[in-house]
Amino acid sequence: MCSWWGCARWARRTKCGKTCKIQPSIATDGKGTVLLSWQNLLLTGSDVFYGESMAKSTDGGKTFCPGVDQKIFADTWEGKIRTTYYGTVNYSRKNRRWYGLGAAQRYVNDKVPMLKSVDGRPATFPMYYTVDPEKGAFTSRHELQVPFKYARTLPFGQKLECDNGDLLVPFYVIPPQNDGNHKSYCMVTRCRFEGDMLKVVSAGTPLADDAYPRGIGEPSLAKLGGKYYLTLRTDVQGLWAESDDGVTFSKPRPWRWNDGSLLENYNTQQHWLRPDGALYLAYTRRGAHNDHVFRHRAPIFMAKFDAARGCLVRATEKILVPELGARLGNFNVIDYAPDESWLITAEWMQPRGCEKYGSDNSLWLARVKFKVGKPSRGALCLTFDDRNFAGWQRARPVGPLQAPGYGGLLRRRDRAPARRGARGRRRDPQLGISDEHAQRADRRRAPPPFHADAHGLLLAEG
Repeated sequence: MCSWWGCARWARRTKCGKTCKIQPSIATDGKGTVLLSWQNLLLTGSDVFYGESMAKSTDGGKTFCPGVDQKIFADTWEGKIRTTYYGTVNYSRKNRRWYGLGAAQRYVNDKVPMLKSVDGRPATFPMYYTVDPEKGAFTSRHELQVPFKYARTLPFGQKLECDNGDLLVPFYVIPPQNDGNHKSYCMVTRCRFEGDMLKVVSAGTPLADDAYPRGIGEPSLAKLGGKYYLTLRTDVQGLWAESDDGVTFSKPRPWRWNDGSLLENYNTQQHWLRPDGALYLAYTRRGAHNDHVFRHRAPIFMAKFDAARGCLVRATEKILVPELGARLGNFNVIDYAPDESWLITAEWMQPRGCEKYGSDNSLWLARVKFKVGKPSRGALCLTFDDRNFAGWQRARPVGPLQAPGYGGLLRRRDRAPARRGARGRRRDPQLGISDEHAQRADRRRAPPPFHADAHGLLLAEG
């Protein structure tokens, strides 16, 4: 079970007000070095990106140096076509190698994303990047050659390392227009480091489902008990599929709770928390008093996956990152240790008006510690001091956050007005419990004895 979790928030408003930070990624070598990167988005466009920045920590993520714009992500131009580059930072422990994976996106007249091939050239193509951990920087970029045809493709989501050092890397693919099928599909590739480069050795069986308007995409990969699992995005609902070999997967099925009801996740990616011996899904969904959030992409939840029954266990659901009006759906998760996972996300400041609920383009880092036999308790929110990127500042508690049997409330200023219960007590519309009962529960089940070190990093005592 999850024994504790904490959220750190870096509030770094964009001074010009024209762009915001999005799609952060994070990686660590487990020896103290942590690299954090993010992309920049034009607020007046739709998926119009410019460049990438990176920050480095040498103390396990307690403090970070100021973010530095990465020269290797500078745009290139061919006439009126602009190409921008994006990558996530990664670390392979078996190969002891830092690297980046991502894509190049082409735009017409600077701001109109290309969705189809032009002159036989793809609109989006996969990229591999080398990384220098000492400099805390991406150092070179290379187009990644793949053994299949496409109009748009990119490596996406969580990967797995094989015993021999090979990587199982999911891709999602939009086929060429002349194939007569414009719906995206997914596949898992096997990749191998050769010198300074990464090579795609083989590609698995395409996983498709034409029942959905744009197909399936944005896969993330996990393994449990000898089986492989993919979680997938569609316009209608989140899906999952399983495999015995990590190459050929079953027909995707909708995510459901253990009572058979749908998860209500849609048009948004999901990822895995992968502690030893268990899997948890991280996701967003409807039905969390979040109708004002774009596509219900906040808060970010987690729940345990029951592989035997092929469902999520509703009693284990918790909020990892709270909702403050902005969407949080473009996030990344890494395995920090066998018993700890990290989730990184950013407040995406579109559409206009989401800031009135408290969002300000902060980056959020949720650190989840797993320990068998210890119940989940509460959470602590740590906020970043915008005036000093190398410092942390302790802030208010966020929890208790709907822990099993907890009865706690996420006390938020934008919570819907409570209704009166049968005895005149106010009842919370989301959890269906009275404020009086929640206050008693808060006192009875206090959060675990967390403390903050000199930098405000969340630590669990004992």
